[in-house]
Amino acid sequence: MNTDNIDLAALDRDLQKFARQQKERGWWRRNWRRLVLVLLLLGVVVAGGAYWLLIGRIHHMDVYQTAMETIRADKQMQQQLGEPIHSVKWPLRKAVPSARIEDREIDIRWAIHGPKTQADAHVHAKLMMGKWETDILEVRVNGKTLSLRMAGDEADAPVYGSGPKKPEAKKPEANTPAPKINIDVPPGEPPSK
Repeated sequence: MNTDNIDLAALDRDLQKFARQQKERGWWRRNWRRLVLVLLLLGVVVAGGAYWLLIGRIHHMDVYQTAMETIRADKQMQQQLGEPIHSVKWPLRKAVPSARIEDREIDIRWAIHGPKTQADAHVHAKLMMGKWETDILEVRVNGKTLSLRMAGDEADAPVYGSGPKKPEAKKPEANTPAPKINIDVPPGEPPSK
């Protein structure tokens, strides 16, 4: 390479001019692409975390897993939805999975699908003696709500509002005088207030 024809002074002037232009462009014009990329990555991380916290955790709850096993094993559900029956993991439809957990109660609603159609499932359970007992498991398919019996229903929680009846109070006989109550007060000072 022949370096005799290169004007080093002109090259130096061009480099200085380029450096001045870069400084004049400002930080935003130089770095906007990097900032947008970082913000996009941060948004993806936050969205993934929110999905796991709000929706993904539902799929790991014992009540949910037991309900899905019952739905998959039910012959009526197999006929209505087809086999295999799965939960909709990514809710792109109207039935977004939701869980309401209150003091000793849980209520979960989610979407399920099979080869034939989609449906919405609902389970309500109560914590009794350290174990979740299901009192409602129903699936809404094509506008009809089907109630499913859980395996081991005889050990499950009673339907809300049912239970042992209160004993009836004995009715007093008419015109019966009230019983006399004699209370002996010990002698001494009256009790202080």
